[in-house]
Amino acid sequence: MTYTPETTSKTIEVNGLTIHYHDAGSGAPVILLHGGGPGANGWSNYSRNIEALAKGFRLLVVDMPGYGKSSKVDMLSDPYGLRAKALLGFIDALGLDKPHLIGNSLGGAVALRMALEAPAKIGKVILMGPGGAFSPHQIAPTQGLIELLFYYADGKPTRERLASFLQHLVFDRSKLTDELIDARYQA
Repeated sequence: MTYTPETTSKTIEVNGLTIHYHDAGSGAPVILLHGGGPGANGWSNYSRNIEALAKGFRLLVVDMPGYGKSSKVDMLSDPYGLRAKALLGFIDALGLDKPHLIGNSLGGAVALRMALEAPAKIGKVILMGPGGAFSPHQIAPTQGLIELLFYYADGKPTRERLASFLQHLVFDRSKLTDELIDARYQA
């Protein structure tokens, strides 16, 4: 089966927020939580994994609050906790039984917070470079984090800055297509 952003797109209201997500596959529920770079959303982060994972799981590919087609709200006071609260409400609203979580970067930090806040509601947790966790041997921020932090610094984000930042997020840079960069930049 071929899944597209159009055929899988759904929204749900949770605690006064609109949560946009993609629903694909069947089986045990798995919530995929994206990273937080410029233009990030669930589809841009996980589109290349959906076909394979949907063969054995029900995938809920979420645009976390503040990203994609979900509500844009100020979450700076507690970026992990406020998103975790919204997504725990998402679990309740959909009536999910112990969904597994896959979190990338910001999504990893949110997944950890969800598991700490409500361990009885969460199945297994898989983390990819989770935010909020640093190696004790790391003495300086990575180049990718520096580029992320300065992306908006002068109020003039550019496609070139975004392309430079995104190269730090992929192993195989041939997968970083102009189409992907353009989609993230437009978002």
